[in-house]
Formats: sequence, C-alpha cells, structure tokens
Amino acid sequence: MSKIKCPTLIISGAQDQVRSAEKATELYNQILNTHLKTIKNIGHMIPF
Repeated sequence: MSKIKCPTLIISGAQDQVRSAEKATELYNQILNTHLKTIKNIGHMIPF
C-alpha cells in the first residue's frame, strides 16, 4: 500500500460483513493522503 501516492477515498459500510470497518481502517492507516468515510446502516452493497 505504501506505493499508492495519489489522494485516496475509502468508503466503508458500518454493517459490511464482507470487508469489515476494521479492515477499512487498516487500509486508511497504510495509505498516505487518505480519507475514510464510514456509512451508517449500510452493508457491503449500497442500495440504489
């Protein structure tokens, strides 16, 4: 992840059972210039 140099947005669903919010936080901590947005009451797929 340290090779990523561009600004990065990580979006995570608070109830995601495929990729947990903790995994999103791990990514956030590994990539420089990153923003993390966790969406409440959403799982892995955001409804249209």
